[in-house]
Amino acid sequence: MANEFKTKNGIIYKFRNKINNKVYIGQTMKTFVSRYTSNPKFWYNSVSNNHFKRALLKYSHENFEVLLLETDINN
Repeated sequence: MANEFKTKNGIIYKFRNKINNKVYIGQTMKTFVSRYTSNPKFWYNSVSNNHFKRALLKYSHENFEVLLLETDINN
């Protein structure tokens, strides 16, 4: 993945559903790579937003794209 996914400070990111264009915004103080791996089960377990969890189950993680909105944010 690109270096911005591995930043040591926080990240604000957006997932967009490719099927219905719904958007889910998230934040992590971990690296994005440690938050979301390629394992779909880990994706589901690391999500705290119930709407996004249901969307992942319904549409599958392959139908989402990610965009980093802010990288390297501080506390």
